[in-house]
Amino acid sequence: MQASQSNDTVFNSDGINNYLIDTTRHQQSLLFDQKLADFGERFRNAPDSIQSRMLSELNRELDMMEREEQHQAEIQDPPQMTEARRTFGKGGKRRLTGAEEVQKELEQNDKEA
Repeated sequence: MQASQSNDTVFNSDGINNYLIDTTRHQQSLLFDQKLADFGERFRNAPDSIQSRMLSELNRELDMMEREEQHQAEIQDPPQMTEARRTFGKGGKRRLTGAEEVQKELEQNDKEA
């Protein structure tokens, strides 16, 4: 009986968390739309020099966001993981990770085929 109640509590907690996340995202979306509308209105009423500056800043922010998205999309290992030798223990070659072993095995199978 207690396990069932515990599962119900966890499920209910997940439901509440999902609701809060959805609500927050919706509020952020509405706020973004309001800010964007305000930006557009200010842009239309601004002198040419201010419009140019606004466009420049907007382009700079969009470029920064694109670079950040690309950066997050790349898998980056720390330098210690890419070196052939380790600085601890007796040195020598590092052991392959499980993924690296599978990759090596697949490459060998491809060569044999």
